[in-house]
Amino acid sequence: MEQNRQETASKFDRAPHFEDSPLADSLPLQRESKPSWRMLFEFTRWSHAAPLVTALVASAAVAGFKASLSVILGRIFEIIAEFGTGSRSSESSMAGITRWALILVGLGVGNSMAHSVFLTFWIIFGELQAQAARRRMFNCLVSKEMAWFDVQEEGISSLLIRMQTQIRELQLATSQILGFLVSEGMTAVASLCVAFYFSWKLTLVILTTIPVSIVILSLATRKIEPAIQMQKKYLATASKHATASLMAIDLVKVFGGYDQELKRYLHFASLASNHYLVQALCNSIQLGYVSFWLILTFVVGFWYGAALIDAGLSPGSVMSTFYAALTAFQGAEALIPHWLVFSKGMSGGKFLSSVMPDGGAQGLPRKMGGMQRPQICAGNIELRDVSFSYPSNPNRIALNQCSFSFPAGEVTFIVGKSGSGKSTVGSLISNFYQPSTGDILIDGRSMRIIQEDWLRENITLLQQSSVLFNESFKTNVAFGHRYPDSVSSQDVISACDDVLLQSTIAGLPQGLDTNVGPEGHNLSGGQKQRLALARARLRNPPVLILDEVTSGLDQVNRVLVMESLRCWRRNKTTIIITHDISQILPDDFVYVMDDAGIVEEGFKRELIQKPKGYLASFDAPGSQEGLEIDINVLSPTPLDASPITPIVPSSSGLMADLFLRGLENHSSRYSYGGGSRRTSFGAAASYAAQMKAERSWASPANVSARSSAVHRGLELEDLDDERKRFSRFVTERFVLNKELERNDLRFPFSRSSQAGVYLPIEDHSRRHSVVPGPLPARTPSYKVASGLSPFQDKEFVIQEENSSVRNSANPENSSWSFGDHHDEEDLLPGAAPIQQPEVYINDKEPKIKDSIFTTLKTIWPILDIKDRITLICGILATVVGAAATPAFAYCFAQLLGVMTTPGNKSQRGMKWAVSMLAIAIVNGIGIGGGRYLVEKAAQTWVSNIRKEALRRILLQPRSWFNKPKNSPSRINECLDRNAEEMRNIVGRFVPIMTGVLTMISISLLWAFVVSWKLTLVALAPVPLVFATIQGFGLITGKWEGRCNEAAEEASASLTEVLLNIRVVRALALESYFRTKYESLVDAALSIGLKRSAFSSPLFGIYQSAGYFLTALVFYYATTMLVDDRELGVAEIMQVVNLLIFGIGMATSMLSSLPQLVMAQATASQMLGFAGLPTQPPEGHQGRRILESPLPIKFDNLRFSYSPRGGEEVLRGVSFEIQPGRCTAIVGHSGCGKSTIISLILALYPPTNTGFNPRSSSSLTFAGFPSSEVDIHRLRSAMAYVSQFPFLFPGTISENIVYGLPIDSPYRHMRDIHHAAQAAGVHEWIDSLPQGYNTRVGDGGQALSGGQAQRLGIARALVRRPHLLVLDEPTSALDAESAATIRETIKGLKSSRDMGIVVVTHRSEMMSVADRVIMLGQGGVVLQQGGFSELLAEGGAFLKLVKGIGNCEGEASDEDSSPQPRQMEHR
Repeated sequence: MEQNRQETASKFDRAPHFEDSPLADSLPLQRESKPSWRMLFEFTRWSHAAPLVTALVASAAVAGFKASLSVILGRIFEIIAEFGTGSRSSESSMAGITRWALILVGLGVGNSMAHSVFLTFWIIFGELQAQAARRRMFNCLVSKEMAWFDVQEEGISSLLIRMQTQIRELQLATSQILGFLVSEGMTAVASLCVAFYFSWKLTLVILTTIPVSIVILSLATRKIEPAIQMQKKYLATASKHATASLMAIDLVKVFGGYDQELKRYLHFASLASNHYLVQALCNSIQLGYVSFWLILTFVVGFWYGAALIDAGLSPGSVMSTFYAALTAFQGAEALIPHWLVFSKGMSGGKFLSSVMPDGGAQGLPRKMGGMQRPQICAGNIELRDVSFSYPSNPNRIALNQCSFSFPAGEVTFIVGKSGSGKSTVGSLISNFYQPSTGDILIDGRSMRIIQEDWLRENITLLQQSSVLFNESFKTNVAFGHRYPDSVSSQDVISACDDVLLQSTIAGLPQGLDTNVGPEGHNLSGGQKQRLALARARLRNPPVLILDEVTSGLDQVNRVLVMESLRCWRRNKTTIIITHDISQILPDDFVYVMDDAGIVEEGFKRELIQKPKGYLASFDAPGSQEGLEIDINVLSPTPLDASPITPIVPSSSGLMADLFLRGLENHSSRYSYGGGSRRTSFGAAASYAAQMKAERSWASPANVSARSSAVHRGLELEDLDDERKRFSRFVTERFVLNKELERNDLRFPFSRSSQAGVYLPIEDHSRRHSVVPGPLPARTPSYKVASGLSPFQDKEFVIQEENSSVRNSANPENSSWSFGDHHDEEDLLPGAAPIQQPEVYINDKEPKIKDSIFTTLKTIWPILDIKDRITLICGILATVVGAAATPAFAYCFAQLLGVMTTPGNKSQRGMKWAVSMLAIAIVNGIGIGGGRYLVEKAAQTWVSNIRKEALRRILLQPRSWFNKPKNSPSRINECLDRNAEEMRNIVGRFVPIMTGVLTMISISLLWAFVVSWKLTLVALAPVPLVFATIQGFGLITGKWEGRCNEAAEEASASLTEVLLNIRVVRALALESYFRTKYESLVDAALSIGLKRSAFSSPLFGIYQSAGYFLTALVFYYATTMLVDDRELGVAEIMQVVNLLIFGIGMATSMLSSLPQLVMAQATASQMLGFAGLPTQPPEGHQGRRILESPLPIKFDNLRFSYSPRGGEEVLRGVSFEIQPGRCTAIVGHSGCGKSTIISLILALYPPTNTGFNPRSSSSLTFAGFPSSEVDIHRLRSAMAYVSQFPFLFPGTISENIVYGLPIDSPYRHMRDIHHAAQAAGVHEWIDSLPQGYNTRVGDGGQALSGGQAQRLGIARALVRRPHLLVLDEPTSALDAESAATIRETIKGLKSSRDMGIVVVTHRSEMMSVADRVIMLGQGGVVLQQGGFSELLAEGGAFLKLVKGIGNCEGEASDEDSSPQPRQMEHR
């Protein structure tokens, strides 16, 4: 293994670039069986039989009408021929033509009705197939084993996009396309029956070419299926990279990964396009050959037809045979352009059926376990000699013959280094995976024999990544309950009380109804973790497993939450997986893990005494134990409390003490004139303030006693009563205020209807109780590429990675706002706030006009010279091929004339037959060659649109990605499915429309020359037909857009569930989300049914126009022939054939109009992305280039995420970041730390406030306002470690050097190793079989949170930036790894040019910093200075740090402890 790594290192002395990646050239393709037509009906149910049968009957009716047309045309021709030879009188001829013309009109009416029913029910059938496929997709995927998700190389997000695309392709193939196939097949059979009836001999001669044609067409089809599979695989890989870039857009922007992401995506998209061109070539060969074959049959049939006429067969019978054969072959020709869609539908059905076997159709839960369902769950968990390896890396043991015992009703801790196997234990107990060896016992029963639904009801796992679904705050908390819909608001509030979410609720814009998911209000990491704990509190299962669920909390909240947790988990089994041993009390039992095994176990008080023990090594240096600080702010004389506040001393001295200290410090700093300011602690602080004011708190003498009593478990009942009183206080005082009952849940601030401020409800509040709110912001407009005219910055060149200077088209945020915030001292106490003027904004993106002509305008400018020549040649070839149709009609008319005159018909018809053969060759080459050339140009067009769309998407400001419609899943579905469909506009419909215009133009001109009167009569109904087609396009386009939106909503819901499948499974939310998803799917079906009903009548009308036109032409032509005698039979047949063939072919081609409308509906969104503005927003349009961003200065900075001026997140931030120093930004969860990081990284511009003339300089880099600085160049001097680690799909080395130019000296393997060593991850990487070439990210090897975090740190360190920004870099790390990172930071501080900013809750990390900035709510700086200096100073920072110290101190003074359990030999 070491030799292989050395060989790899010698081969790639520098980090391998993308082209060196094994996936850069090829992807494995498994040999699969060829899909059959049965795959189209894989999702058909008996309930679909009625619409399917109705559609088949309508198809048969359409076929019957088409077949009968050849009979009628034969009869009409026979009448005209008899009149020409003198065997029929004028009156008889006119009467006969009139009768058949009326019959044609009747057939037209019937055909219109048949086509309307035809389209309606085939659309319904397709919609039903899509509904069934979507439902089965949810049921099957949700019931998959967790191992299945781990081994998907494409990644789950890419797989979902691929499945959604193939459901769409299946829907298209089973709707109108399948209807065309059925109706044209029936038409061919019926027409051949007619032909056999009139002349079976001639029909057999015409059919002699079929065997040869079948062989040729089958050979041309052989490569289509493999090409489809390869195209989909490459598109899935491209989609995986695009998804990663959009999900980690912050990293892409900070590390300058635009070019790299774009290049990766385009590489795989280009490979996919090459395989599509193979499909296009095969389809073009088919189409060209069928066009040639169609005319050839008439050349072959002419010779024998002439002989049959000489033998006594009537010309009318020959004419009927020819027209019947023509109808049959025209149906085959019309199907060829749709064959590719049909093939993709079969392929999609096969793929979907392989992923979703029918056995999961009912959505039953996975039956990994048995059938036993115990009556109760005591919570006794035991693991016996359990071993396990993850499916994604089966060669690496994650758990090696480990035995654990978790007694019922006790709290047990599992600690260990990152990757030691801690989380694996939780996953196995939660039944996410089955152990490879050994067994897991629940109350003495093997987990294998217990029903899985029982296990999930009684065992709940909360993981480190706190997932919030796209629902309200209330619903997200209610997900913890077994029946989320039955949870009341009071239940939610009660659960939130125990996890300190009262102030968070008070700050939500719509209270409990606020959407807090990805598309809603943003919560901090700590708030998300507490919400996840609220779910657990609401569920309170017999067994609860917590995996690093407090890593994002500050010390105070961590202590309070843990204390509350111990209270409400009393007498229930609780397993806590953590890196932070400060949470562990001396009498808690601990398992210490390392390298997939248990290395220590015992009570903390015993293990911590071992000087060289593993647990002792986790007791990291730098902790502030032993620091004695006595702060007494309590009054010994309590007063009577209000009826809703506690009247007994608090049972939780620690909780009361900490709350009051925080309140006292915060209030003292911001008190004015003796009045109490409403503090950022929200309801909790108000409660504490009232208790203090009423002197209802306990005396200091009782604090220690009470605290001891709490830890001895003697007064837990009083503590629970305290919590309930506190909950009632918050509910009645702040939530369920009787004055606001009409508005259900409201909080103590109400927005003035006219002023843009929040006013306090209490009348006695002073001026300082006013919390200023932002004014609506007037968003400055800037240049937008409207109408894609086409792409204002047309030269969109992808820069090579070796370019050291990147494009200055910076992607910046468009969120800024104006507001009026006078200094609070400007108003007298008690004065009302100043009325602020209303400012209206319009931040809607300009919409591109949705029309086919707008789309077509984008083709020419986006193509280069070579592709333009290809497009022109393709259109010219199509014109030549289309011109062959009127030429064929003319020659055919001459042949018919020869047949109706006496003499040697074969000899006189020779030249016309030879001419038809030449026309057949020209037609085949023109139609087939033209189609391929246009398809090639169309693929280039789509590839360029994809490229431009992704480029502009990545260049959008950060706030753009916060909009619901711009979620990664929706963008990728557009890039994948929409792009594939919109290609049909050019590849399929441009040739069709070119052919239609050419045929009609030449036919009309030719006919006009022969007889202008007859031609004008034929043109009379054209305006009505055109209006019908236009109306059909408008109606169908409108409903198609609605269908797409509904499908996107359902797709987004499914994506949310499957990307968070672990949380869904842990909380048993399958039923809830199934109901939600099926309602969205049913809504999409309902819209599809309405689309079919509204669009079908107009489709039937324009499809029947040919019948009415034919009747009119023959009637007027006979009048001219019989009465006026202006034309002879030959001229009449010439005009009739020109009009009938030209208009008939055009009508046949226009049957594809519904697909054109669908393609245009999907193109609109794609072109909208490609037309996004590329100019940076106001505040980020500077051009000044700085070598270093330092020093960075915040000067009374205010910020709101909403461009409309929502609630300000930061309200007057002021501090500096100096070079050569490490600055720690600390504060309670939700105070704005991560927002400040986003501003430092220039992801958002500072909020522009209307009454702050210095807003442009509220944030400066190196002394220059942020608005003057080139942000993109500025970020090249920065590096960032995010709170939630993210790895891009690729190798470890590619992830470490992410964003570095190809010629960067830091791409050398030596630098990569140094960065990995500094991050403490080199040894682990070196132990992997493929070392630094190990693939990670989506579809790669699964890593623990700590391993991923350390790779993120190495990614930042390898760049050697001027500014290193770390957001909670050690929250997921064990003590040893965290110590390594701290030592690395200490070493980096020696650089005078580098500045380091660390957001942290860890006191050990704070102690490393040269300067600590303590923030309050709104980012207001409460204290700043050195770590020791702030400790000595006391105040808010001391309370924050002592949160952990107090907890440990109180616990260590205990004289007694819970009954210790017996140690077992393992």
